[in-house]
Amino acid sequence: MTPWRRWISIGYFASAFMAVIYVPWVQHDTSYQFYEYAFIFNPPQFRAEIAYGIVILEILAISLVASALFIFEDILEPRVSQWIAEAQKPPPPLRPLDPLWEKNWENVGRRLGTFYRTLRQKSRTKRS
Repeated sequence: MTPWRRWISIGYFASAFMAVIYVPWVQHDTSYQFYEYAFIFNPPQFRAEIAYGIVILEILAISLVASALFIFEDILEPRVSQWIAEAQKPPPPLRPLDPLWEKNWENVGRRLGTFYRTLRQKSRTKRS
């Protein structure tokens, strides 16, 4: 068994186990019914029942995703390993700043300061 399939099967069994342990409970009221998730040994109320249909649908959805991952393993595994390799590469070095930008740096800061001061003055005049 390849490591990729091993991880898929571990994820499948873990998620199927959680779907069986953490189940939806249906509670019937006079005019409606509502669902609440809780652990199987700790129901939310005394008269709550497990919604078995939803549990079966959850297991089917988990099985469908796991089988699709098994089927398309040959397509997905190289792409995922390529994404991981690209993410582990160091970022490219930063370019030095443009000389014009360096000259105008103080002007930009001064302009931003006056802009924020005018905004503050406008907001103060509107409040009073």
